[in-house]
Amino acid sequence: MLPAMDEWVRLTALSQLAAWRSSGAIGSLDRVAVNVTARELASADFASRLAARLADAGLEGHDLTIEVTEHVLLQTSNSAVNSLAELRELGVQIGLDDFGTGFSALTYLQTFPLDFLKIDRSFVERIADDRRSSSIIGAIIGLAHALDLAVVAEGVESEAQLAALRRFGCDRVQGFLLSPPLTTSEFGDRLEAQRV
Repeated sequence: MLPAMDEWVRLTALSQLAAWRSSGAIGSLDRVAVNVTARELASADFASRLAARLADAGLEGHDLTIEVTEHVLLQTSNSAVNSLAELRELGVQIGLDDFGTGFSALTYLQTFPLDFLKIDRSFVERIADDRRSSSIIGAIIGLAHALDLAVVAEGVESEAQLAALRRFGCDRVQGFLLSPPLTTSEFGDRLEAQRV
């Protein structure tokens, strides 16, 4: 059932973005992000199927971000690398999720066509009071920027964490400090409020 569920989540996300766009309530939201599994990436026709889903929703590649974890990349093959390259050619943004929790992350930065990486929350939660975590995050951000990759920090829950990430030049953050999880209608209301 997992492939069917993954497809449903993707279709729902794309349909919702298209609906928000057509209602004029889009605010500052320019794309939607979904996770992709190793099985999907290994499918030779994954990129073409995803392109068709985007077209069906009236969207383009630059409207979508896909995120893959280091664990997923461990299971990938040449067809997965080809799928990522095809998606990137469509304008789909590709991110490496949970960076720092895998075993050979630096290899991925050389091998895969990535646009950004997300620093795992396990580092972020200790950034304000643990010198080692702070040093690791600083090094990750410096390395990513040297490779022309943007950086997203996950799990930001305090102003102290946000301030530390700003000092290191982190590009984007996500976490409870900015917003708890929202329903579709709550998020739509927030987009509408930003537009006003």
